[in-house]
Amino acid sequence: EQTEASRTGSLEELPPVLILHLKRMVYDGSTGGCQKVMKEVTFPVDLEISRDILSVKTKYNVKQKQYKLFGVVYHNGMEATKGHYVADVFHTGYMSWLRCDDSQVRGIEEEDVVNPSKGSAPYILFYRRCD
Repeated sequence: EQTEASRTGSLEELPPVLILHLKRMVYDGSTGGCQKVMKEVTFPVDLEISRDILSVKTKYNVKQKQYKLFGVVYHNGMEATKGHYVADVFHTGYMSWLRCDDSQVRGIEEEDVVNPSKGSAPYILFYRRCD
């Protein structure tokens, strides 16, 4: 007999730095290898942790639930076994975004960070708590 089930989780604490690893590679049983997931992912610069995912005994004020994006690692390429990694980082001294691509570092617009080019998939997101 089949039974419908669900599972929920909650956060007891919010870290000063929140690192979100997006699972962009999946095992393909038909080929025995990994495939890259090319589904488009959107992510905000400003992230607020919803009260819905916090433990009922967790008490945080508004500032402590807000995070600001300060880094993104992208995987460029169409295949899981090939490609190139690039990172965008927010430089607090310059108050601007920098793209780090091997030995090249150049300024970029925030719009380019949250809207990567085709074939470039966000892989790891780094957020800093605002308190």
